[in-house]
Amino acid sequence: MAEGERRPMTRRVTLAILVTAWFCVGSAPAQDGVEFVGTFGSWDVRTAQTPEGQICAARALHPEIRFGDIFWAYNTALADSQPVGYLAIDPRLLSSGDDARATIDGEASFALSRAADGYAYSEPDDDERLFTLMREGLVMIVRLGGNGAEGEIEVSLLGFTLATNAALAACNAS
Repeated sequence: MAEGERRPMTRRVTLAILVTAWFCVGSAPAQDGVEFVGTFGSWDVRTAQTPEGQICAARALHPEIRFGDIFWAYNTALADSQPVGYLAIDPRLLSSGDDARATIDGEASFALSRAADGYAYSEPDDDERLFTLMREGLVMIVRLGGNGAEGEIEVSLLGFTLATNAALAACNAS
């Protein structure tokens, strides 16, 4: 299946709503249908209702990330195909054409593929294992690279389990 077909438009629309709201309102309680759920360690959680369904996302809080987000999202429109959600990297953190890689505790590594909407996503076949390892892990290194330039962001996984529990509860998933 082609990459653009693999990622439904519902993912792109809802991610854009959440990312815009995070950028514009910080920790404000709600704006334009986006609700702040809470902060859990190094992660915060927001929800948004869209025409396609509800999306609930846990976003990594990192002092060095000024523009762009790293988050784990649940989309009720994708509940059958991706019940535990998926990891997404905001295109503002990626150079043109870059893919990314997430490594948990220096051991398990996962490729993130750039989709037509510009975001880099975990592969659906990896989502369940990646989710479990992130919930058990301490640190995720996100490697951003391509075109000869490499960078990495160390993301704390402290609070990830509580944040994803809250996001799942907000989307009434289990």
